Amino acid sequence: MVMPFNNAGWKLVNTALLFIVLAETARYALILIGYRRPRLVH
Repeated sequence: MVMPFNNAGWKLVNTALLFIVLAETARYALILIGYRRPRLVH
C-alpha cells in the first residue's frame, strides 16, 4: 500500500486496515493451498 501521508484521518486508517485484512486473507489462503496440495518428495 502506498498512500501519501497528507491524506489524514479515517481515510488513511481505513485504507491501512483494508490492506492488512487483504494481506492476512491471502496468507491464510496460501497456507490452506499448501496443506491441500500433495508434496513432491525427491
